Amino acid sequence: MDKMTEQMAIEMHIEKCKRRIENIENFAKTVSDADKERCALNVVTLQTAIQALEEIQQYRAIGTVKEIKIREAQFARLSEGYLNDLTLLREYQSIGTVEELQNTVKEEGVLKFYYIESEDKYVVGRRIDNFYYGEVGKTGLAFYMSRYLPWGEHVVAPDTLWKEHTYPSEPKEIPFFDWLQGFIKKECGGTIEELQALKEKSVAKSPERKYVKYGKHKWKRNENGEIDDWAWDFAYCNGVVCEACGKTVCVHCNPNYDDLEDCETEDWFCPTCSEEVKYKHHHCKCGQLLDWE
Repeated sequence: MDKMTEQMAIEMHIEKCKRRIENIENFAKTVSDADKERCALNVVTLQTAIQALEEIQQYRAIGTVKEIKIREAQFARLSEGYLNDLTLLREYQSIGTVEELQNTVKEEGVLKFYYIESEDKYVVGRRIDNFYYGEVGKTGLAFYMSRYLPWGEHVVAPDTLWKEHTYPSEPKEIPFFDWLQGFIKKECGGTIEELQALKEKSVAKSPERKYVKYGKHKWKRNENGEIDDWAWDFAYCNGVVCEACGKTVCVHCNPNYDDLEDCETEDWFCPTCSEEVKYKHHHCKCGQLLDWE
């Protein structure tokens, strides 16, 4: 069964009150010794509760309680009685009617999000004293620009200390999510997805080891295309070097070196991008941290 929402609970409670009013009115009409005064009082109480619930629905439609600066109402205990509903209604009424609240919210008092194309800068906008535009800093929001500047103009004023100044292009309002994506990419060096991927790559992972057997060696050759038997030398020895596995063989100690078939390599691959990595390197080119323990 689906979980009952707050809206469903209110509507169900309103219908319950209407049915009770109908039952009370029928009782008063059909029972001769019914207490008419008490029945009328109960009807008024239920009608007041219905009005309270309907007005609460109106308040919910214009925003959260936090936005209209009063404590969020909890309706989980509606079945306990109508007193909580009436108390809640009085709290709403203390700050004005629905229409009064809608007219109170001024456009410049709402935080909005802007992009300045000429400076590739993401700013916010809200009326603070004589300023409107501001930036997000380490200590919070800092507002320092008026809303009414000669945007995009180059102004020359010889009598001032600054002499001349080119104003940025006018801030353009953009959706919050676009602003957030751009701000994070500019200030943190990547999109939300890229930063999340980078965070995941900061967790060290063991590289994958693979053995590859080639059989015969691929001996290094000289400029004439012949096997270079002086590819390495040490003390009284000189010999060949395999370009695949790096094996060295002295041609004097082992003149049948070309018959050897023990060429094999031990290769390491990144567990994230599967690209080959060098042994004991701390990071793959993709940024993945490697654990060699």
